[in-house]
Amino acid sequence: MEPSELLESWHTGLRIKHDAHTRAAVIFETRSRLLGVPVVIVSTAVGTSIFAGAGSSPTLKIIAGLLSFGAAVLSSLQAALKYPEIAAQHKAAAQKYGQLRREIEVQLAVKPEEQKLTHVLDKFQQAWDTLDDQSPTIPQRIYDKSAKIITSGSQPQRSPSVTAKTGGS
Repeated sequence: MEPSELLESWHTGLRIKHDAHTRAAVIFETRSRLLGVPVVIVSTAVGTSIFAGAGSSPTLKIIAGLLSFGAAVLSSLQAALKYPEIAAQHKAAAQKYGQLRREIEVQLAVKPEEQKLTHVLDKFQQAWDTLDDQSPTIPQRIYDKSAKIITSGSQPQRSPSVTAKTGGS
């Protein structure tokens, strides 16, 4: 394989990883909110029911107890699943892959006779290996979706909220 072909292949791989980490960050941020909001609502309902006089009615005591149990379960899930932490890791990885992707795009824009591709390839290989070691694992279905979009050449337009969250990379 020619160095320029290898660079093109790596560019495709970087685009897939960048897109997949961006998607994963958005998904885990959404999951965090979907789990966090009910925790706040249920905890507030329990606190309100205690002050509203749940002590006088056995039915209200049972409801308050169930809500308290539900809040504890949701809170424990939120702590155990660590969605905000995972989202932050994917966001950081997406930004780093975006930087590396842009560097490789600059190299692709330069005429082959103006560059020493073997040096460039060594540099990118080391950077990519380091980044792969530092990045969280992308869920397979997210990676497959990104790979399908990138390799088909029909990447959909991102919404402004996704672009803003990822720094527009």
